[in-house]
Amino acid sequence: MGPVMLQASRTPGLNLYTYSEVEDVQGFVGNFTVKVRKR
Repeated sequence: MGPVMLQASRTPGLNLYTYSEVEDVQGFVGNFTVKVRKR
């Protein structure tokens, strides 16, 4: 794992999805949903 991913994985409240792809984003800044598909 690279240093940026390692630091991100230790950040509280942040979910890190590896081997995944964003399928859809809906909403606006501060209020949105993201659909993620695992590969």
